[in-house]
Amino acid sequence: MNGAAGRMALSGMLSALIVAVLYFAGVSEVASLSVLAVAGVILCVCVYECGMKYAVSAYVATSLLGLLVCADKVTAGMYVICFGLYSVLKSLAETYIRRRGIEWLAKISFFNLALVLMLLGAKLLLLDIGILAALPGWAWTLGWVALNGVFLIYDVALTRVMTFYVFRLRKKIFRKS
Repeated sequence: MNGAAGRMALSGMLSALIVAVLYFAGVSEVASLSVLAVAGVILCVCVYECGMKYAVSAYVATSLLGLLVCADKVTAGMYVICFGLYSVLKSLAETYIRRRGIEWLAKISFFNLALVLMLLGAKLLLLDIGILAALPGWAWTLGWVALNGVFLIYDVALTRVMTFYVFRLRKKIFRKS
């Protein structure tokens, strides 16, 4: 996978796998958030194996295809706004931001911006969010804090899954015959 053709082929296969995973979210009623997490992990593998240029291309392709072919447009939209984009931006933040506190601040800021965009998108698309409008202010604050906590857990889990991939799984997948 050292050459450009190999990286392009691998990013294409990983993109197809991401679209298949996103499509599964529309077919199945179970755990669309876990499907999004799996798609994010696959895109992180693309970043690691193929490089940033191919990963960004894979993100754009999977975002467009996800929005076109997936039955569950909300899940596809969440991939576009948050989970897919975060997989690429996480690598950039961890590579170029040297101070740990600023790195975490950048990650949390991205997530909060994505959360606002998802809520605005739901409102613009006239999705039924009437129950959210009826919540008191303290519930919004509590929910926002809880979602940020879940995001931090997701970030740490994503890092650990990628560490497992790099140090254990990768050797078995790309074993030379």
